[in-house]
Amino acid sequence: MKLLFTAAALLASFTANAEYKASDRAALVRQLEDSRQGLALVLEGMTAEQSNFKPDSKIWSPTEVVEHLVLMEDLLMGMLKETMEKTKPIPDTQKLPDPSAMDASILKSVPDRSQKAQAPEQAKPKGNYRHWEEAFNAFSERRLKTVDFVNKTKADLRRYQLQTPMGTMDAHQWLLLLAAHTDRHIAQIHEAKGHELFPKSN
Repeated sequence: MKLLFTAAALLASFTANAEYKASDRAALVRQLEDSRQGLALVLEGMTAEQSNFKPDSKIWSPTEVVEHLVLMEDLLMGMLKETMEKTKPIPDTQKLPDPSAMDASILKSVPDRSQKAQAPEQAKPKGNYRHWEEAFNAFSERRLKTVDFVNKTKADLRRYQLQTPMGTMDAHQWLLLLAAHTDRHIAQIHEAKGHELFPKSN
């Protein structure tokens, strides 16, 4: 009887470990939502002329920045879902490494505009939106789907791994990257708004 009780307790502990932590889920949803709201705030009140401002042909306008975010949301979510469909998670019996260092690194380094990055070709804006509102509505639609995925998934996102230029990330960190990447481009829009040639509001 004691042996059965011990086995049941071990099974319960493995099952608990296999669950996506409520604190991780809540923190990730908050990061994703906060970055979406931050984008809305930096764009709010911007005229069509301002949202299409380009001080240089090589610099994206605010509208193009948001289009890039739309494309990246599609790209990274597609890669994540494909990975989760085609690879097995780390077994429930295996202890996971402490994710805190990588979590912190993503939140600190990705928004840092002093570190230059080249967007993948499929995520470069194509001019699909006339102004920021069209682009933001498309982005917001996708981001809300991402949040819905995080809220509803039964999988432990910490147990799925992806190889990235920053090193091995778990699926939670991959989505944290989406939030941090949004923050990076919020900063880019702030830079555009601070440019000396940025059109004045009426």
